[in-house]
Amino acid sequence: MRIHPNKLVIDVQQEFSRMFPFLKLEFYRSTGSRRVDPVKQNMLAFDRKIGEGQINITDGEIDIKPAMTVKELEKRLKDEFSLVAQVFRRSRNVWLQTTMTDSWTLSNQNEHGKEISLGKVKSIVPGDFDLERDTGN
Repeated sequence: MRIHPNKLVIDVQQEFSRMFPFLKLEFYRSTGSRRVDPVKQNMLAFDRKIGEGQINITDGEIDIKPAMTVKELEKRLKDEFSLVAQVFRRSRNVWLQTTMTDSWTLSNQNEHGKEISLGKVKSIVPGDFDLERDTGN
């Protein structure tokens, strides 16, 4: 995947989603601090250039492989491109941050998102949460 400051967020997201249709990649403005706290207010809009709100963004290629963990992808985007990113996994009709399962591979995350979204989950996975467990659905 090619990363450069003038590329639109949505173009990067669509390219990522073609590889992993049950995952979503969100980008956040960099605050310049060492501690990263991605919150919705800092999220880059899909129609913005990926370089907006980023400090010292670099350009280049990142080879995203199914065996890469979420943690590894987010770290590489930060270290190599100065991009603050978060992977989300589809769970039925909502998107969940993968912070509790960052050690999973992108392939495992995507497969689990597919199983949940299509109603084919055999059991609850440790570290995963069912948002509808108390709603009676």
